[in-house]
Amino acid sequence: MMYVVGNKPHRWRSRCGFSLIEIIVVIAIMSGAMVVAVGLSRHGLAGLHLKGSAHDVVATLRYAREQAVSRQSLFKVVFQVADNRLFLTDELEQFRKPVALNTDVKFRRVRIDGLDVHNRDMVGEVVFFPNGGSNSAEIVLENRKGAKTKIITDILTGAAKVVPTGPGD
Repeated sequence: MMYVVGNKPHRWRSRCGFSLIEIIVVIAIMSGAMVVAVGLSRHGLAGLHLKGSAHDVVATLRYAREQAVSRQSLFKVVFQVADNRLFLTDELEQFRKPVALNTDVKFRRVRIDGLDVHNRDMVGEVVFFPNGGSNSAEIVLENRKGAKTKIITDILTGAAKVVPTGPGD
C-alpha cells in the first residue's frame, strides 16, 4: 500500500510489535538479572535466619527475666541442644512456651555457669531469679554458611544481649 507525504510516495509499513531479536535480548537480560537476584538472596537469607534466631533467643531470655521479676518466682529457659530448640518454663513447670530455631540455624555452643551443654542427653537451664539476676550463660548460634552470633547473660542483672563473636567461638 502506498501513501503520499508531501510530493514523494512512501511505502506504508506496519510496525505493530517487536522483532524476534528484540524479544531474545530482553529475555537474556531478565534471565541474567534473575540469576544475580537468586544468588544474592540465598546468601542473604542465611544471615537473616541467623539474626532472626538470635533475636528469638534474646527475646525469650528477656521475657523469662521479666516474668521472674514481676511474678517473684523462678523462671527457666531450657536449651535442648540436640533438638535445636529451647523453651521457657516456670519454677513448677506449669507454664511452658517452646521456641524453635530456624532450620538453617543450630546451637554451636551452649555454656551455662562455665559448663558446656553438648551431650544429647544433657539440657541446659538458664535460671532467672526474682531479683532479676540469672546464672551465667553463653550461647553461640551458627548458620549453614558458618556465620556465628553469640548471646550472653549478665549474672547480676540477668540482661541478655548479642555480642561480637571471637576467634575461639
